[in-house]
Amino acid sequence: MIKLEALTKIFKTDGDDIVAVDNINLTIHPSEFVVVLGTNGSGKSTLLNLLAGSLSATHGHIIFDDMDITALKEYQRSAFIARLFQNPLAGTASDLSILDNFRLAALRSRAKKVILGNTKAFEEQVRNKVALLHLGLEEKLHRPIGSLSGGQRQALTLLMATMDNMKLLLMDEPTSALDPKSAERVMELANHFIHELGVSAIMVTHSLREAQRFGNRIIQMDNGSVIRDLGETEKKQINLPKLFEWFA
Repeated sequence: MIKLEALTKIFKTDGDDIVAVDNINLTIHPSEFVVVLGTNGSGKSTLLNLLAGSLSATHGHIIFDDMDITALKEYQRSAFIARLFQNPLAGTASDLSILDNFRLAALRSRAKKVILGNTKAFEEQVRNKVALLHLGLEEKLHRPIGSLSGGQRQALTLLMATMDNMKLLLMDEPTSALDPKSAERVMELANHFIHELGVSAIMVTHSLREAQRFGNRIIQMDNGSVIRDLGETEKKQINLPKLFEWFA
C-alpha cells in the first residue's frame, strides 16, 4: 500500500514559488491500476517523479508498505519501484544487447557486489521471458537494443520491469511516442503484467481512450491538486464523451 501524506512540491524560481504538487493526500492499494489525467502543468508528471525519487518533496511523506521512503534516493527505491518512460530510448542502454540490458535490470534489486554473468541459464530465462512478447525477439538477444523500433524497446523495457521484486510500476505517457499498433501492444502487455503480478501501477496519460479502457481507478489533477478520484465502480460508468467534458 502507498500513502501520500500532505505531499507537496514547490519549485523556487526568480522571486516566485511554483506549487507543482499541492498538499496531496492519497492512498493507493495493492493491485490497483490508477490512471492519472490532467492538462499540461497540472502536476501529474511531478507526482510520478516524487514517487520515483527523482524529485525530493518540499513537504509531506510517502509511505510504502508502512515504511517512510520520503528520504530514500531514486536508486534505493528502484529495488521495488520500476518505471516506463515516455521516450522509448530512456530506461535502456542503446549500445548494449537485449541480453545485457536484461542483466542490468536483474541487478536493480541486488547488492552491487553481486555479478551476473551471461550464463546459459540466465540467457534461457531471458529468452523465455522475451518469447512472451510474440515479437520474435527471443532469437535476437545479442542484437543492440538501440537497433530496435520504439515499440519493441518499450515492450522490452516493460518486460525488464517485471524481472525482480517490483511492487509499483510508474508509467509516464508510455505510448505517446509510439504508432497506434505498437501503443496498443504495449498497453495490452502492461495490463496483463499488472494483473498477473498483482502489483500497483500508476499511469499518466493524455489519451482519453486509454484512460477509459485501462485501469480500475481514475484521477484528474489540476493546479497540483486531485480534483476527481473515481474508484472501479464509478470508472466503469465513465465513457469517452464524459471524459471529454472534464476538459471542456
